[in-house]
Amino acid sequence: MNAVTSPRMMRPGWLAAFYLLAVSLIFVLLLGCGGSGNGSARGSSTDADDDVQPPADDDSHQSDDDLDDDSVDDDASDDDADDDLDDDSVDDDSSDDDADDDLDDDASDDDADDDTVDCIEPYPGMTLQTGDAVLLCPGTYEIPAGATPAITVAGDHVTLSAEGVTLVGDGTDFSDGLRIDDAVDLLVEGLALTNYGYGVDGSGDTITLRGLTITDSRQNHVQLGGQGVVIENGSFHDSYNTGVVLQDCTSCTIHNCHSENTRANVIESNFAIIDGGYNTIEGCSVYTRNELGCNAYWISGSDNIIRDNQSDTGYKDASHLFDGASRNLFVGNTFHLAQSWQFSVVIPPTALNNEFYGNTFYVGILDDQAPNSDFCDETNDLGNTYLDGAIYQGPDVNGGTCPVRFAF
Repeated sequence: MNAVTSPRMMRPGWLAAFYLLAVSLIFVLLLGCGGSGNGSARGSSTDADDDVQPPADDDSHQSDDDLDDDSVDDDASDDDADDDLDDDSVDDDSSDDDADDDLDDDASDDDADDDTVDCIEPYPGMTLQTGDAVLLCPGTYEIPAGATPAITVAGDHVTLSAEGVTLVGDGTDFSDGLRIDDAVDLLVEGLALTNYGYGVDGSGDTITLRGLTITDSRQNHVQLGGQGVVIENGSFHDSYNTGVVLQDCTSCTIHNCHSENTRANVIESNFAIIDGGYNTIEGCSVYTRNELGCNAYWISGSDNIIRDNQSDTGYKDASHLFDGASRNLFVGNTFHLAQSWQFSVVIPPTALNNEFYGNTFYVGILDDQAPNSDFCDETNDLGNTYLDGAIYQGPDVNGGTCPVRFAF
């Protein structure tokens, strides 16, 4: 019994040995795995140092370069973006400016629209009423006038602008190109009238005719009465009767106008003052060359001034005062005559107290028939000058004292 061991009794020993062997193998395996793991780790580290690290460095540098490039690019992009922003800002500003300009242009257009007055083509029987401000369209218009004037001013405070406008009548003797019916505060500028009976006819107060050109009037170029009438910078040619007439006018002025007549067989006066008083003809010129001649100035009113004018008359009298024309002053005028028998000025016996000084007479005779006209002495600085055979004939041969009230 003791020599033979029962299997049941040997089993625990065998298992213990088996367990011990298994543990040893596991331990060995663990050691081996651990070693190889460490080795692998070291190998991996070495390989990484030998093979991986440099590329990693390259990659790192490359990455830095890339980053730098990216930064530059980003900066460039930022600059581009800034430029774009700046450009956009500029564009936007330009756009804003353009917009502002457009607005300004629009505003200007609006202002222009507000300030622009549409022109009107004249038509037969055209009538202007109180407060009208009319701009006529430039051009030449045939507008005959008979009983009805071509244009009538029938109200006050009227402005008629007519630069470049010519109205042509049909030569009817007593037709009016422009009729003024007792208007107050009227301005007419630039109008040209030809072949009417009267270029301008009528009356009113504070009337200004500026820059008118009137030709071939069958009667008078202008005939106006009233107070404060001003006719300036006008040009008047070849009337069949009289040029510019102030009739029953007070404190009226003809200034810087030219009147000319070369029409044959016409006796006319270029500038005439008929009745009224305290009127002035100044800075004007007269030229006539025709068979019967023309008066430069025809004066039948009193207390008027004829000053600083020039006349060149071919025949007849240069200036004529009529009966009762008194206290008129002729000063600073020049009278040219063509013939020695012509009269530069004729003063009838009843034209009293008229005064003449500072005038220059070329050729002809100053015919003084009045008892008390005042001609300053020739030696006086304000005296008259007689040239080219011009003479004075009358009672005031020795001249006189120039009146202080008219001295410059």
